[in-house]
Formats: sequence, structure tokens, C-alpha cells
Amino acid sequence: MNENRPSGVRAVICVLKSLAVSVAASLFFLTIFAFGLCSAPDPKKLALPLGLCALYAGSFAGGVACGKFLRPGPLSGAISGAVYCAIVFVQGLGAGFGDRPARVTALLLLGIVAAGAAGAYLTQNRKSRRRGAGKAGERARKARRSAMRRRA
Repeated sequence: MNENRPSGVRAVICVLKSLAVSVAASLFFLTIFAFGLCSAPDPKKLALPLGLCALYAGSFAGGVACGKFLRPGPLSGAISGAVYCAIVFVQGLGAGFGDRPARVTALLLLGIVAAGAAGAYLTQNRKSRRRGAGKAGERARKARRSAMRRRA
């Protein structure tokens, strides 16, 4: 990322990137679940749960992406999930939410935000895979620097 950009612009770009990851992951899972529904004896019963599962998995992937792009922590994932939830809500207005009560629909949509926050939360305490990371690597680097100073 270009550090010269204001933090608000950087945050918007990161949320848009995570939104793209969310949509791509949701479409991927939805495609896989659609093939599974083709072989189900009663696909109408499984369509809603698998569709929600694809939305939650996509929001989770977007939360992980937002945690990596922006900063680790559940707030960045919740923001990403809220944007994704708003898009799903607007699409649902056009298609209709069915005969479910408004509370149930709200809970199902809040699950999208929660999945995004959970994805970003899991990026919070990830250790670096780079060699020499951590306290032992830091001590070794300090020892090498002091040895080079003594030689010079």
C-alpha cells in the first residue's frame, strides 16, 4: 500500500478489496453448493441453508482479507461484513425476503457481519512465517549487529 495516501482513502480501498474477495468466495461456494443441490432428493429444503452458508463463508473470507489488508482485529472485519450485508440487503429488497419475519431476516443478515468480524479476528494473532521472526530471531539479529560493530 502507498503510505502517502490518507488513512480514510486507504481504508475505503481495503474495504473494497475485501468486498471483492467476499463476492468471489461467495460465488465459489455457491457454485459448489449448487452442484451438491443437483443430486439432493429435495433441493428446495436445502437451498436456503446452503445459500446462507455461502454468504457467511464469503463474509468470513472478506473479513480475513480486510484483516490482512487494513489491520488485524474484529472491527475491520465487521466494517467489511457490514458493507457486504448492506449489499445483500439491497439485493434482497428487489428479490423479496420471502415469508420470514423481519427479526429473523435481521438476525440472518447480522450473521454476515459476525462472520466478517470473526474472519478478521482470526488474523489478529497470526505469527509471521518469515524466518527469524519473533524474539529469538530478534536476539540473533542484535547479536549479529554487535558482532559486526566489533569487527569494524
